Amino acid sequence: MQSKQQKTELTVQHEGKDLTFVHPFYGPNTYPGLKTSVEADNLTMATLPQAASIIYDAYCLDQATDFDQERAKEIKGIMKNRWIYAASKSLWIPDQGVKVFPDNGLISLPDHLKGKIGELTQNELEQMLEVLEQNPELVNSADFGYETGTLGSSLKLATNKYLKALAGEEGVERLAEVSDKHKRKPYLGAFDNVKKPLITVSRLCSYRDFDDGLDVGGNDRGVNWGSYAFGVSASDKVA
Repeated sequence: MQSKQQKTELTVQHEGKDLTFVHPFYGPNTYPGLKTSVEADNLTMATLPQAASIIYDAYCLDQATDFDQERAKEIKGIMKNRWIYAASKSLWIPDQGVKVFPDNGLISLPDHLKGKIGELTQNELEQMLEVLEQNPELVNSADFGYETGTLGSSLKLATNKYLKALAGEEGVERLAEVSDKHKRKPYLGAFDNVKKPLITVSRLCSYRDFDDGLDVGGNDRGVNWGSYAFGVSASDKVA
């Protein structure tokens, strides 16, 4: 007989409002597997801006606060030893740039594009652009020309145009503070151009090159089976 672990709620501040995460966290699994598991519990997979909020609390809030220190330790452990996938996808457009959008049901996509990760045909690209243009308030964009790879400082992380699109204004500032809790300089996994249009997912971790440095990636294919994800209340479904 198997017993289900009791679920508890963790509330953090996100863009001036309470955001409720559910524990235990989900994983290990691939991005599609994690998303399926989260949604099976009537939750939504946290976007990268949302994930940045709970990771910020884990790394940066004083122990005298109400944030659960056992959960903070757990989050740091996942960041150090695994990956955290987040439901923010990037649509890469050759010679132009990238559009970031939430993969949490807020944007209604055709069935054949809902779980799409990887290269797109020209027709699929046109369909994606049409849908994203209908949801401008949920889409962030960045033209190619931003810095990728090892960033010189947390300030460069906070001012990177693609990271701002990926994590949002508050999220990128919080990730910069998280980066300062690491020994090594931050790293951005992203494309500086692409030959073919494609969709990728986002990830966070702290073990870049097997050392202590914040790694934020928006160019992942979602196939790392050892990854984790955060589930948030469906009522907190935001970009």
